[in-house]
Parts: sequence; C-alpha cells; structure tokens
Amino acid sequence: MTIFVVGFPKSGNTWLAKMLCQTFNAFLIDDDPAQLEVNDRLDGQENDLRVVKAHYLPEKLFSRYPTDNYRVFYMYRDFRDVSISSWFYFNGVLDLGFQLSEDFSETIVHFDDPSKFRAGRLALKNYVSQLSRHGVPKLPQFSTWSQHIETWLEWGKRHPNKFHALTYSQLLADTETHLTQAFKMCRVEQLIQSPLHEVVQKESFKNLKSTYRKKKLHANASFLRSGSAGDWKNYYTQEMANGISDVVKAKLTELRFETNENWIYQLRTEKLGPETILECVLFWKLRLKHMLSN
Repeated sequence: MTIFVVGFPKSGNTWLAKMLCQTFNAFLIDDDPAQLEVNDRLDGQENDLRVVKAHYLPEKLFSRYPTDNYRVFYMYRDFRDVSISSWFYFNGVLDLGFQLSEDFSETIVHFDDPSKFRAGRLALKNYVSQLSRHGVPKLPQFSTWSQHIETWLEWGKRHPNKFHALTYSQLLADTETHLTQAFKMCRVEQLIQSPLHEVVQKESFKNLKSTYRKKKLHANASFLRSGSAGDWKNYYTQEMANGISDVVKAKLTELRFETNENWIYQLRTEKLGPETILECVLFWKLRLKHMLSN
C-alpha cells in the first residue's frame, strides 16, 4: 500500500509524513533528500508499505506514482501561516534576487523578524500578495493555495474511502486524537507498528530540532522554523492583509479559519514617517538597480 501525504507547500506535510513513517515503519519517498533521514530511524524490517510526501494535484500525483492500493492524507493550513513559513523557507528578500549593499543587507536580509524593518516588511507584503495570486515563486506546478485545497477537497468527496483531510491547527492542538480518527476513517489501524503516543513525542518539533542540531543537520533544523499556528499575527499588518487576493480571503472564511473579514481591521497599521519613507526609497532604489541590471 502507498500512503500519500499531500498538501500545499509549508502546510505541515513533512511533519505528518514522518509521523506516519514511524507509526507504520514505512519508508519515506520525498523529493527533498534532506527529509529522508527518517528512513535511518526506522527498524529496518521489510515492509511493502510506503509513505509518499508530495504537493501535486491529483492527476499529476497519480501519473507519477501509479497504484491501485493507496490512501491520501491531505493536510491544509491557514494561508496566513503558510505565507510566513514560505517567506522564511524560500529566503524572502534573498530569493527575490535583490542586490543589497553590505551594510543594508545587515539590517534587511539578515533579520529574524521582518516586521521590525519597514523595507523588509514591504518585501514581505509583496511576497504575500504574489503568493495569494500565483502560488509559490518558481513552483507554479503546485497551483495556488486556494486552488490546491479546493481541488483536493473536491477529489476527496468523490473518493471518501481513500481520503482524509486534516488541518494543521487541529493536528497541532491534539495530534494523537486526530491521527487516531484519521487511521479509523481510512481503515489503516491494522498497519500500526509503533505506539502512537511515542511517535508523536519522538516527532515533535522540539525534539526534532534538538536532534538535528546535535547531529549538525542544519538544513533540517532550519526547515522546522517554529511549528506554531497563528504565527502570522506577529507579522501581518492591515496593509499586508488587504494585499491578499479576494479569492484567498473568501477561502479563509469558507474553511472557517475566520468567520468574516473583520480580522483585517484588528491588525496594526503601518505608520508613515520620515524613517519609513527613507527605508522605502532605499528598498525601491535597490529593486530598480536589480531590474536594470537584468
């Protein structure tokens, strides 16, 4: 059997996939080689079960991994948390290719919190807006966040016995309970080989980050940035939220991440002052320089 763990990038897919690998003693198949270290932590026994972590839409997924015996665990996450996690993972300003001076990069590129820097916040606002409309830069094959979720949830309605959807916030709040329910819904309880409570503890963000750092697996440690839900509130402003596409705003309400759009007006606003104007001028000066150099 193949268990597919699918979701839009930065929705918690890797975390779920590794827990399933440990629970079923199944090897992971992942396009990211850095995540295959979970295979070294299995007991090594022969098992015809495999876990495939992917971001593809249904047609592409099943053409790449053809099988008649499978289950799909679909993971989806609040767009706002996805956008912040994606920004950090894809390196934010650096990924956009800006050529920054050494002193400016110290304050804008090498930052822990872009909300503390107005020029960094301007770049983040632009990234969030583009992500809501076009998907992850350089990864258009995975569609947009809203299209991805809508396509897979519709597919799940047509294949209810092979599909189970989980939200990242649900799984984070009560991992063991929601995984137990998912296993029952997909009728895979008989495949369990390790106690679920032990797996949940072993694959927690805190334990994994500590383990990766001890083993000097820095790529893996940085992949697990915060693992929290609602982190977007530390970065979003009203202006940033208003830049999100109407489709995504509507989907946030439809999926019950929000009851309406009033959440936007509860965010802080960006104050305009001399310092803000100076940083914006510097930002766009560097952006223009980069555009003209290409």
